[in-house]
Amino acid sequence: MTSNKKLKIRVSTTYVEPLEKAIENHNEFNGTDFFIANVNYDEVIFCDITATKYTLEDIFSIGYKSAVLHSKMEVEGRK
Repeated sequence: MTSNKKLKIRVSTTYVEPLEKAIENHNEFNGTDFFIANVNYDEVIFCDITATKYTLEDIFSIGYKSAVLHSKMEVEGRK
């Protein structure tokens, strides 16, 4: 069931790049509108993500894709 309520979540990440790519890919193929509204570089990087067209499955899917891309970066020696 797709929600039309505005969602705002804060996630921690080691690198922003894999999260950005995961969101772009997911939006393109699933018709969602996830957007990184703010990045807070502190001891841990926090990203504020917003969306209005999403399902709970979309949120978990983006997290999984981001983790896979992050792992791939580390295996390839990119940081």
